[in-house]
Amino acid sequence: MTWAQVISPMGDQNDQVTALALGVDGTVYAAGTSDLPEAIGTSLMVDAFVTALSEDGEIQWRQLYSDYPQMGGPLLATRPCGGLVLAAATSDPANPVVVLDLDNSGDEQRRRLLSCVGGAMCVVIPTDLIAHGGDGVVMTGRFWGAPFAFDTITLGTTLSLDSFIARIAE
Repeated sequence: MTWAQVISPMGDQNDQVTALALGVDGTVYAAGTSDLPEAIGTSLMVDAFVTALSEDGEIQWRQLYSDYPQMGGPLLATRPCGGLVLAAATSDPANPVVVLDLDNSGDEQRRRLLSCVGGAMCVVIPTDLIAHGGDGVVMTGRFWGAPFAFDTITLGTTLSLDSFIARIAE
């Protein structure tokens, strides 16, 4: 083994890595979730995180992304020209998926939301993610419930239970 590292952005919390990506410069990026007890201690907030490690395994930076409740199972992809894309399921019934464009330091550059049509409830679970071109993304996943939309494209019918693949333009 060349190196090993504990990935725990919040210390003793329940942290789980769900995705890895490799940058063109050899940087290893790990994305996942961290369960954070709320102030009252009766429920959990699940935040997405990204940790960057050098080729030698040294932690370069860590970022938490907690704007949406219960951000689960994040996917991660690197862009050939630099930067990252993070996609995560949320528990927000109006916006079940958030896609974040990040710079090489993990700072958010742009946010895109996948939305349920007409304010109805839908559940969308992203399953794979590829970054392409300048800001484009190809994402696959599963969905059920009402139709959902990303930009101007609507997928699904009433009470669908299907898989999808979508190329999200720049």
